[in-house]
Amino acid sequence: CIRDRYQRRVHGGACHDDYEAACVYTEYVTPKMYNKTFMCISCACHHRIVRVRSTEGRRERERPKRFRRFAEKKQQ
Repeated sequence: CIRDRYQRRVHGGACHDDYEAACVYTEYVTPKMYNKTFMCISCACHHRIVRVRSTEGRRERERPKRFRRFAEKKQQ
C-alpha cells in the first residue's frame, strides 16, 4: 500500500484570477483541498509515484535510504 498526499486549490487556475479580481478583501486566501490517498503498488507505478523495480530489486525488503537535501547544511 502506498500513501500519497497532495493539496490543490478548490477551484481551477483560470477561476483563481477571476476570484482575486472580484474579491472585496485584498488579502483573501483561497481555500485549498488536502487529500490523502492509498493505492496499491501497480496503481502507484501507473501514476508514476514509485518506480518499477527489476526482478532482483523486488527481492530486497529493506527500505531505501532517504535522501535528505538539507542535512548537509545543518551539519556545517
